Amino acid sequence: MSPTCRDAGFALISALFLLLVLSTMAAFTLTLSSSAQQGATLDVQGSRAYQAARAGIEYGAFQALQNGQCASSSQLTLPAPMADFSINLACSSSAHNIAGNTVTLYRLTATACNLPAGSGCPPATRTLNYVERQISATLSRCTEAGGGGCA
Repeated sequence: MSPTCRDAGFALISALFLLLVLSTMAAFTLTLSSSAQQGATLDVQGSRAYQAARAGIEYGAFQALQNGQCASSSQLTLPAPMADFSINLACSSSAHNIAGNTVTLYRLTATACNLPAGSGCPPATRTLNYVERQISATLSRCTEAGGGGCA
């Protein structure tokens, strides 16, 4: 039995429909894969920004507790693996007299973002892959009237 003229184009239409469905699924899969990749990259950058902000807090804590220094605002640079991050460290202090001892409170805020050192956070215009993390800490340092540490 030979196909009639009416049935001659059915295979072509079916093949085109199948190609359309498969190409749509491929495009969706590529879009989904690209979004997952970008999300994973931003997650890693967010973790790196958090660690850079922690490094800023630790540096500020060392300066405040060991040296008694508190710069109102400073920019920090990190070594090579983290050099693509900029860290702004803000510090404020207030001294209080408690039972004859001087207690100095330090309020530290470190903001880290994935911009080269010296660029500053936040930038004037944010890019698609911009990541920023901010950490704050409050520390106290007690000194006796005679210059020693408190018990």
